[in-house]
Parts: sequence; structure tokens; C-alpha cells
Amino acid sequence: LHPFHATERLVAAPVDGNEAACPNCYCLICDARVSECRHWRGGDPAHCNAHGDSALWRQKRVNAKRRRTRAAAQQVTQARLPCSTPGCSREAYHDGLCSAERAGGRRSAGCGRTRLRVGE
Repeated sequence: LHPFHATERLVAAPVDGNEAACPNCYCLICDARVSECRHWRGGDPAHCNAHGDSALWRQKRVNAKRRRTRAAAQQVTQARLPCSTPGCSREAYHDGLCSAERAGGRRSAGCGRTRLRVGE
């Protein structure tokens, strides 16, 4: 167990050695290993000072989880949609020029783009 000094205010630097961690330690805010936390030893605020008894830190954790959840949901909802270029196969899912565009040597706004299904 590592020594910890709780702080109620959000500070940018570690307080009294709070940055001490072992390979098994997790960041309360990032919900990831300390080695993966970009704000463990410094930031605004330093995550090494976080503790669950503080309403401020609990809110930081909730906000960070919401951001992670939104980012994950956005990745899931991204999908390649069928090409809408006239003359192109409706089953064509692609990033580049479709067969109709290659033949005509032109680029259409409806082709070759990855779009979001939700909130386009």
C-alpha cells in the first residue's frame, strides 16, 4: 500500500508523494493503469491526488467516464455506407474511387466517404 495524502482542492502537482505507484496501481479518474494515465504526475489537475471521498474528484471521474463512453459509442456507430454514385454497385463499400468514377475519371460527393449513421 502506498502512502496517500488526501486533498480537497484540485492541484496541478502531486501532493506529499502521492505520485508513488506500483505496476498494479490504477488511476481513479482514467480507470486505467497509472502507466497509461497522461495526467498522473501533473496536469490540471494531477490524477495522483484523486480519491473517492471527494465530491470534486468523483465528478471528475464521472465526466471522464462519460467522455470515454461517448468516444466508444462514436466508434461503434461509424460504418461504411453503400456508394450512392449512379452506375456504381449498391453493395460497394469503399474508401476510394468507385468503379463508375474510375471509368469516368471524376469524383462525386456521394462516393468514397465514411459517414456516421447517427447525427450526420
